[in-house]
Amino acid sequence: MASTDLFLWNSFKSGNHSSFEEIYKQEFDFLFHYGKSITQDVDSISDCIQELFIELWNRKETITSTDNIRSYLVVAFRRKLIKQISDTKVEFEEKHIKDHDVSLESTLINAEYNEEQKRLLHQSIDSLTSKQKEIINLKFFQDLDYEDIAQIMEINYQSCRNLLSGAIKKLENTFKNNLKN
Repeated sequence: MASTDLFLWNSFKSGNHSSFEEIYKQEFDFLFHYGKSITQDVDSISDCIQELFIELWNRKETITSTDNIRSYLVVAFRRKLIKQISDTKVEFEEKHIKDHDVSLESTLINAEYNEEQKRLLHQSIDSLTSKQKEIINLKFFQDLDYEDIAQIMEINYQSCRNLLSGAIKKLENTFKNNLKN
């Protein structure tokens, strides 16, 4: 896949419209879904994706090569979206994911937890930080590996593993404590 990505990316960089269009079609839905893990403002998400691809096309001769298109785009898109949110004075923490909670909650709820367990699970998820919610989404719902997650979140590999481990432990401990009460 890395060689396929490298070939497609280099073809786009050389001005091939079809390659550019293929990258857009392959990655738009993923970027949009990922954007919803940061904000519920679908207009901002769509605008940022469009701006990202316009900038890519306009700078195609000068951007670096990559053998992992998705990772490259997610990093660039994440920066652009967070900057846009920041520029409009909307704090990232307040806008962070309702979908994140729903996705994690609904996946676990499908394991046939009763109503009380659903409520306790939701409380446990709410206790996570936005970074913990984000890393859980990237690892378990986007199925990314630690290296890609570290690059997207702009942290080193070991910090990525530690953050995920801490998020899982906190989720488990909070849920267990809530069950006892």
